Order: sequence, then structure tokens, then C-alpha cells
Amino acid sequence: VISKAVRQGCRISSKAGPRVWFDAVVKNPVQRTQTRRHTTTEKDLHTSLFKNPIVQRLWLERQKAKQQDSPSVINNKGSTPSMSRVEVPYPFSSDALLSETYKNPWGQIRMGKMLEDLDALAGNIAFFHTNSAHTPGDDFPVIVTASVDRIRLRRQPAVDTDQHLVGQVSWTGRSSMEIKMTCSENNGSEFSEWLEAYVTYVTLDPHTKRPIAVPTIEPETPEEQIEFDNGTKRANFKKQMRKHQQSHRKVAAGETDDVGSQVEELAHQLLDEASPLLNLPSLA
Repeated sequence: VISKAVRQGCRISSKAGPRVWFDAVVKNPVQRTQTRRHTTTEKDLHTSLFKNPIVQRLWLERQKAKQQDSPSVINNKGSTPSMSRVEVPYPFSSDALLSETYKNPWGQIRMGKMLEDLDALAGNIAFFHTNSAHTPGDDFPVIVTASVDRIRLRRQPAVDTDQHLVGQVSWTGRSSMEIKMTCSENNGSEFSEWLEAYVTYVTLDPHTKRPIAVPTIEPETPEEQIEFDNGTKRANFKKQMRKHQQSHRKVAAGETDDVGSQVEELAHQLLDEASPLLNLPSLA
């Protein structure tokens, strides 16, 4: 069953421009279309038909942008977070079929569907952001999900009110970018946020598979600056954790003579052995 959102086209808006206004569903059969350096086949587009309506439209929009093969417009200093902003409305109150697609047996939103939408939305945001530095005619870079840093669920709303999913790039490093997404419940006069997610993507060269630079962002508002600073802290913390894990592997493999590292590794082993007694003191 194809919902009304699919028949009429999901309306997805953005401050960046017309790329996020979805056209009506293609009436003619999908044909094999070839561009200069990449090919979109019937299989690529038909695969999205097995997804939910929102994911289908996001996938088709990304394929459409690849076929056009034209970079986004950015200023000389770099793009702003708002330029990568994509909004997805869920008109549950007026679209019964769409509401039924996302409703679980208890009348709440199916979280599996929302996870699919988060994955597709983050992929589109990362693609459009990296596309701002894309040279027409060249192969598109490979965008890889490096980590899902956080998905915070404050509550699980019922499928009887409209929802609003929005996301944008919140932080950029040399070859990675962090994307923040939130979903809010539309109570008429205000939006009540109930979901927050952070995903990190890495951009790779399509031929060498090595990391390449991503376009930087320039925060404009105090809120964007706070998100950027927090993203920098999270990135530095993950780097420290990776170095810490690598040092433990070297000590465990006997590849280092550092006495301090060996003592620290022994302390971790003793704590691991004592953890059952700490968690279940009745076994002592």
C-alpha cells in the first residue's frame, strides 16, 4: 500500500534551496539513465520502493541530485550549518495511510521505521554537504558511517499528532563530519522534542578509499557555535579513547616495554576478574 505521501510526494523543505522540495512521483516507468561518470539503473531506484515512503523519497532525491551532477553554492569561507539543513514533516493527522505505516500495535510510533528515516536523512545531509565541493564530471566521494554516537529517546509519542524530523551538519573535521538530527511533536502552537541523534560520517576517495577533506562549516548563531564546540570535544574524546585502546593492545601483545603501561594493563585485568564480586557481592 502506497500512502498519500508517496502518491503526492513528500514535502521536504530546507533553507538551502529547491533541492529538498520533492517532485511528484514519477508517472512513467523508471528507465536506465547514464551520466558522465556514474550510472543509475532500474535496480537502484526500484530498491527504494521496498522501503517506507519517507526513505523512498529521500533515496530518490539523492539519486536525482547525482543525475544532475551539479555542486551546491557555498560562500568563500565555507558553508553554514543551516545550508545543510533538511526538514521532513510527518502529516499523521491528515494522512491515515502514512499514520498506519508508522503505527505499532499500541498506537505508538514504530521505532524501527524512525531508525530507517534517521539513516536515510543523515545520508542525504552528508551527501549534499560533500556535494558542495564536488567537481561536475568526477566520481562522487564515498560516504561511510563512522559511528552512531548517540540516539536519545525521551519518550515514544503516539501516532495521532504530526511529527517534524530535522537535521543538519553540526561539526566538521578534516575528513569527518557530525550530523545532528531531532524529531519533535507538533502540538499546534509549539514543538516538543522527543528524539535526538548524532551520527559521524567519513568521506573517502572513490578510487583509493583513503579519507579526503570535507567542506568546513562556519557557525552563524550562538546555538550553532555551541553545537560545533561540543562536536569538537566529542571528536577529541574519541581520539583519546582510540589511542588508549591501541596502547592496551600493544601491552597485551607484549609490543612495549613501558612499565607504566604494563602496570595499568595489570590493574585492568584485576578489575575485570573482580567485577563479578563487585556486581554480585553475595558470591564473595
